Amino acid sequence: MTVFITGGAVSCSPCRIVKYPVDFAGKIEYLPFYKVFAEQKQSIDLLCEKIEQHIIIALKNAGLSLSFLDDNPLFLSSTSFHISQGELWYPNIGEKSLYQFNAIAEKLKIKYPKWQITTIATSCTSSANALIYAKNTIDCGFYNNALVLGFECFNDLSLSNFYAMGLITDEYQPFKEEGFILGEGIAAVVLQKEKPNNQNCFLIKGTGSLNSKNNIAAVDFDTIQNTIENALNSAHIQREDIVLIKANAVGSISDEYEKTIYQNLFPQTPIVFFKQHIGNTLGASVLMEMVLLLYLYHNQQFTICNEFHFRLPENINKGDFLICGFGFGGNCTALVLGENNE
Repeated sequence: MTVFITGGAVSCSPCRIVKYPVDFAGKIEYLPFYKVFAEQKQSIDLLCEKIEQHIIIALKNAGLSLSFLDDNPLFLSSTSFHISQGELWYPNIGEKSLYQFNAIAEKLKIKYPKWQITTIATSCTSSANALIYAKNTIDCGFYNNALVLGFECFNDLSLSNFYAMGLITDEYQPFKEEGFILGEGIAAVVLQKEKPNNQNCFLIKGTGSLNSKNNIAAVDFDTIQNTIENALNSAHIQREDIVLIKANAVGSISDEYEKTIYQNLFPQTPIVFFKQHIGNTLGASVLMEMVLLLYLYHNQQFTICNEFHFRLPENINKGDFLICGFGFGGNCTALVLGENNE
């Protein structure tokens, strides 16, 4: 079955890199970061405000109001969640709720008690799996619609941990396996079972999500390839139907696997990369990069909430897009998107 993407919004970095001091083993290191928000760290109240703003914009672009979420589920996805609030208060954290995984959801439900919120965290594939779970919820007939939101905010914990693993670089290059630069941002999309009248839409035609059997920390070649093939089979299309690929290209060993698979399966298909423009936004990355791609291809139903300069390859043929995302923990995801002009 297919599910329509009827509206979306995204905030991302306009290629603005700042340097943050991190105390690493008693030595101060200044590490690059793609900064979006004015505040250095987000309190849980500020974060909920930003989440609400992007929900409102996405719904407006879909021709809907906030009451949409009284009857339809909201899927929240991230890796950072409210870590920044804990760091703002550390070491005098007084609220036990800050230790809870669903603290942001519970905060939102104080203002909107009717909202049904599911919180998802699968490392860098969090927002991809949120999209897949939301689509499955609609396909199974539990709901006719859903809203998916992914977000990532600056925090010392993520930056210092990735630096400790040797994965932070000063200049990210796609498929170079030399590391990445972290970034922050928010994206939201509205999913609907029925296509609105007189509205061109993208649709999710197929999905794939698999975990590596060989490595609990990283992805492997076979799992990436099987995930992509599962997404194609789910969409009932052939490799030749893919006209554009949104690569993961995170800057690690998986890049070589990913590049080889694209060369083998899609030797003539153009590939786009976003992490050198907005950073690696971890749990929000797949959704943010997908919304950017859809905006650049057909921007009427999508809003970029800040300045962003990027052009897609020219003369993209009519067909389907392949959206890939892989992450720590060995999880691989792929989605097939198509354009519907009927």
